[in-house]
Amino acid sequence: MDNKLLEKNAIRFWSRVQRSNNCWIWTRGKFPEGYGAFRVGKKSWRAHRFSYLLTYGDPGSLCVLHKCDNPSCVRPDHLFLGTRKDNNQDSARKGHRRGPPSCLTPSQVCRIRRLYRHNFTQRQIAKRYRISQTLVWAVVNIRIHKSIF
Repeated sequence: MDNKLLEKNAIRFWSRVQRSNNCWIWTRGKFPEGYGAFRVGKKSWRAHRFSYLLTYGDPGSLCVLHKCDNPSCVRPDHLFLGTRKDNNQDSARKGHRRGPPSCLTPSQVCRIRRLYRHNFTQRQIAKRYRISQTLVWAVVNIRIHKSIF
């Protein structure tokens, strides 16, 4: 994004933020997970990511994480960069994710793989266990639960 467009949108962006001594809260539209949504042209940004861009520069492919654990916060000194792995670990540490490895028991993993070997479709298995087809795919292709057979 060029500097002129960035400056123009910076004024509009910061006018939608409620500042306090703690978190700076995004006051406009939000994504379902609670992260602020900010549109520049046809592109939709997560507000905390745009805040980081305005203050520190383009984070590139890195994730912008929250120290404060508040998805609506856009305060620059509450934000830091990390990889996807860092983001997943941070989220798990804060108790936000029950990742795929923890939602199935070892016996369920074995049964899912057995059903798949016996020509059940991933969709049928997902419906039976009330899990996503993506999770079934990860189990049967041994992307998760690698130590369980």
